[in-house]
Order: sequence, then C-alpha cells, then structure tokens
Amino acid sequence: MTKIGARDHQGLRKFFDFLSSIETARQMIQGLNILNDYFENQKLLTKLPDWLISWWNRKANKYLRDEKTYPNFKTFVSSITAEADLQLGWNTFPLCPPMLITMTCYMTKIGSLNIEGGGRATDSGR
Repeated sequence: MTKIGARDHQGLRKFFDFLSSIETARQMIQGLNILNDYFENQKLLTKLPDWLISWWNRKANKYLRDEKTYPNFKTFVSSITAEADLQLGWNTFPLCPPMLITMTCYMTKIGSLNIEGGGRATDSGR
C-alpha cells in the first residue's frame, strides 16, 4: 500500500475501516497484540498523510510523558480516526450519502440561512 494523500478522504476512510477491523480481531487473536508495539505503529504511520503523522507524534509524546508508556493500538486507532474526522469534516458535505441529503449537506451547498427579525428565513447566498 502506498502513502495516503493529504486530502484523500476515501483512502483514509478505507484505511481506518481496515484498522478498526484489525482492532476488533485483535481482541480475539492474541498474535495481533504485537500491534501494541511502538515499532509496529510506526510502520502503520508511514501510510498516513504527513499532517496526521505530525499530529499523532505530538499526541503520542504527550501520552508517553504522562503515562510513562506508549499508547496501545486501540488508542492509536481511535485517536487518529477522531482527528481525521475533525480535520476532514467527514460528517458534512460533500461526503454525505448520495441518497440521503441531510439539511446540513443542503445548507453547505446553498449557503447558510439567516433569520430576520420577524422569524423569516432568508438565503444569505443571494
């Protein structure tokens, strides 16, 4: 697998789904506990965009200072997934499901609505 691009939403989502699957399997397959090792985490990091690697290194160093141990695989997966969700805005347009256009997606597309004094909504994009 090659390095995932900085804005490759789909590539990151697939990789995180893969990591989540491994975390689920790790609970039942003892051999996968090797993923709790620092060096194994570093191998996985090489696939991620630089901005996420930098973020994780800062977080892992703080964790190491505070806890005196390197974060385990579960922490690694949940932390980088949450940060990517936050930075890439996976819960907003344009990554909304195509058949389920939510109000958030619609509003992102047309611009925000302003409520005037009388409670009437107007499109601020006009």
